[in-house]
Amino acid sequence: MNIADNITPQASTALSTHNMVKNHHVILQEMPLINKISLRCKDYNHANAIVKDICGVGLERYFNKFREYDGHYSHRIGPDEWLLYINHQDISDIINNLHVALSNTHYAIVDVSDYYGVIRLQGVGAKNIIQQGCPLDLRQQSANKSFCGGSLYHNAPIFLMVRDYNNIYDIQCRWSFCDYLYRHFATAITA
Repeated sequence: MNIADNITPQASTALSTHNMVKNHHVILQEMPLINKISLRCKDYNHANAIVKDICGVGLERYFNKFREYDGHYSHRIGPDEWLLYINHQDISDIINNLHVALSNTHYAIVDVSDYYGVIRLQGVGAKNIIQQGCPLDLRQQSANKSFCGGSLYHNAPIFLMVRDYNNIYDIQCRWSFCDYLYRHFATAITA
């Protein structure tokens, strides 16, 4: 099977230009840039109320789960740290509003939008492709919508989000690994 037979042109993303790759069971695509904010704060209840008011999505309380509201996401990445995905073109006002609202609290906010890329695998064969190179046991994890967790895929560090039970997986990785991972997934789909 020729890989060119399965490529559909797609608009470029902020990372690079990759075409959508698909077969009868899986679609692979690079997702457009979404703004990301790393937030550290020891007072969960206070920070949660502020983030929910300003960003529209609250902070996820539990590890290996994510919260979603209106295109925005949050997941817990440490005892006092969260990663927020904010679906707005310009987040400078959001960051400024968070700084003001959290000013009486010990906190840290870092815009990490340009640090990570996201690759999406979807379809009935997506889980099998991920399991070929990832040590996570997705049989149990993918039964839980909104599961997320860090792992490896063929030695590249990834953060996996199960978006829709067994059918949609978002793989977040550092930009420097995006092309490497995308090529691995494309090869697996067209093999």
